[in-house]
Formats: sequence, C-alpha cells, structure tokens
Amino acid sequence: MTPIVWSPVLSHCLKVLIAQENEKETLRGALVQFRFWYNHVRPHQNLGGRTPEEVWNGVDVYKKEVKQEYWFEAWDGLLTGFYLKL
Repeated sequence: MTPIVWSPVLSHCLKVLIAQENEKETLRGALVQFRFWYNHVRPHQNLGGRTPEEVWNGVDVYKKEVKQEYWFEAWDGLLTGFYLKL
C-alpha cells in the first residue's frame, strides 16, 4: 500500500510532466519544494513531532525559543506548514 503522502506527490509530478513535457527544470523545482517541506516544515509523528532536520541536528524544538516563523505553501496549497527558525 502506498503511503498517503506519496499519492499527492506523484499526482503533482505527473501533472507537471504531462503539462510541460520538456520542462525538466519545472519538475526539479517541484521536487525541491517537496524535499524542503518534508525535511524542514512537516512534523513527523515517529520523530516526536519534530522534522527530520531538527532530529538530524539534535535540536530540541520544545526547549528552544523560536526566532522567526515563516508560512510555507507550495503546490497550490497541497504542501503547507510553518518553518521555524530557531
């Protein structure tokens, strides 16, 4: 069974490919946006509500003060969330 997150990802990538057959840069840009959202914005349940970046860098987001907060939105609102600068 495919994880829920991959279904919208594949759907969006296929739309990009079909709409713009020769635009590899557009697809690359969409994948960069997804990778940023997945690793830096989206909290993961198995990581205790932290992002992979926070876990990798050993940052405890619950003890550190947030310096800035940025709203992230991409793929026509499919990828959303707050990026926290600690």
